[in-house]
Amino acid sequence: MTTDGETGHTDGRDLDVEAIHEALESLYSNVELAGCRLAASFPAPDITVVRRAQMLRNLLMDAIEALRPQRPASPQALAARSYQVLSLRYVSGLSVEQIAERIALGERQVYRDLRRAEDDLAQILASRLTAARRTHEPIQSNIQQEMAALSSAAQIVDLSESLQRALTTVRPLATARGIQLDMHVPPQSIPVQATPGLLGQLLVQVFSATIQATKGEVWSVELTQDEGMASVRALFPCPDPMPCQDLLVTVRAMAEAIGGACEVTRAARGYGAVVVRLPVVQPRRVLIIEDNPGVCELYRRTLQDSDWQPTIISDPRAAVESASALQPAAIIMDILMPEMEGWSILQALQVNPGTAKIPVIVCSVIDDSSLALALGAAHSIKKPVSRLELLQVLEQVLHHRSAASRSAVWP
Repeated sequence: MTTDGETGHTDGRDLDVEAIHEALESLYSNVELAGCRLAASFPAPDITVVRRAQMLRNLLMDAIEALRPQRPASPQALAARSYQVLSLRYVSGLSVEQIAERIALGERQVYRDLRRAEDDLAQILASRLTAARRTHEPIQSNIQQEMAALSSAAQIVDLSESLQRALTTVRPLATARGIQLDMHVPPQSIPVQATPGLLGQLLVQVFSATIQATKGEVWSVELTQDEGMASVRALFPCPDPMPCQDLLVTVRAMAEAIGGACEVTRAARGYGAVVVRLPVVQPRRVLIIEDNPGVCELYRRTLQDSDWQPTIISDPRAAVESASALQPAAIIMDILMPEMEGWSILQALQVNPGTAKIPVIVCSVIDDSSLALALGAAHSIKKPVSRLELLQVLEQVLHHRSAASRSAVWP
């Protein structure tokens, strides 16, 4: 692979196909995608890990779309197969076995098609990365790269509990220095999306640095929540200039790695403050009625790192009762199920007062959108469905539901 001697980045004449394969396998995991080898060759301003992953994901998706034949082509044409196998494997998340069955080819041939398609994708990405590098600098510092490499899959974490644990860890240090800890932590949980170990280390590092910088007897920490953001504020008496700036370089990288920010300021005369801000997770529940375990797992992976929290039931006979109890923001349901015919379930959801207003998305291999809409579905999509399409449809049906509610209140 040809690289730039100063930056170590690819010069665009060729790309490591294995690095592209790694990125494609991590397409829907923000942390893994932002930390993959291809991300180091992806030029962009100094941005958060989440934003970096989004930009690289968009680049990969656009490159896959560039392989779509401009004119109708035979499914057996090489160009058509390159687009088809990449889209089915990485965008829709189908296995090689499922792809082979879907396009009526042997599994060995699918593997060969995927290798050829990734080579084609490398050529498209190389030219686009070259053009992008003319206007941007490399995006990852050494610290950022290490944070991305250390990160595991993010999950929803209670920031209040993480804060309490971090304070317990640093209490012996405060006691040894004769410092009194003044804590203001709300009793309710504050959910944030983060890697638990990374979040814990971030908070410990902030508290350790500020306790060591404290010149006085009282050091305080406060946790607040406002307009979708949670703020951890450590306030401490300290000399001028602020002594802990260098100690918090790694903390800033940690905060960015979990989609947050950290800033060090002078709060008042003789006092300094370190504030860590993280977005509060406000997940929306979606009820999924699906009996196929493989498809259920695909839904879980598709909705990972999104604002949607899936609840999956495999028995369609429990659909109305589950939807009434959960009151999800939306329902996704299959039609072809062994226990009960899906159209009957859709009708039952529509006539039940407790579920009638919940938008239902029919997602099935049976492509009969006219019937689905006539029976009350908010939308109908055909399997397999890509992450992008599914998230767009979920947002669309919620928007229509909100608009309908407003028109009902304000005639």
